[in-house]
Amino acid sequence: MEDEILEILNIIINNISNEIIPQNEREKIVYNINKNSSISFMVFKNILLKITFQKTRMFIEIRKLENINLDELSKKFEEIKYKEDKLYIKIYINEIKDINKINNEVKEIYKYLYSNEPVENYGCCSRFTECSDALKCINPDKKLAKGCQYRENLESGKIFYGINKNI
Repeated sequence: MEDEILEILNIIINNISNEIIPQNEREKIVYNINKNSSISFMVFKNILLKITFQKTRMFIEIRKLENINLDELSKKFEEIKYKEDKLYIKIYINEIKDINKINNEVKEIYKYLYSNEPVENYGCCSRFTECSDALKCINPDKKLAKGCQYRENLESGKIFYGINKNI
C-alpha cells in the first residue's frame, strides 16, 4: 500500500517541470513512513503533507499554504476539516487513487519545499530560561525558532533551566 501511495506521488511530482524544481533538488525532499501506516513529507520538521490509509482511517492532511484553494478542494472531496490549530486541512478519502485529486496541491507543496532553504541550527537566542518555564520556544521569530537547538531539547522533554528543570 505504501508503495502504491509513493508511486502516485512520484508521478505527480515528476510532472513538475525541471525549471521549477531541478531533478537533483527533488531528491532532497524527505518523506517518512510512520508507525501508524501514514506517510509524511516534511520541511523544517513541520508536516506539509501526510497521508494516512488504514482500514478504519483514511485521510490526507496538508498544511494550508496561500496558493492552495480551499474552494477547489471542497469540490473534489466530500469531507474536509481543519485541525485544531487551523494550519492543517484534513481531507477524508475513500481509496488510494483519490490522492490524484490533490495533484495541484501536491505540486504547490513541493514548490514550497523547494523555495524554502533549510534553517541552519544556531544554538539558542538566550531566552532559554523563559522557554523552559513556558515548556515551549517563545521566540517570536518563527524562522529563528525553527533553528534553535534548545527548542529540540524542550520538545524531547530535556529541560535544563528554570522552574521545570529536569536534567
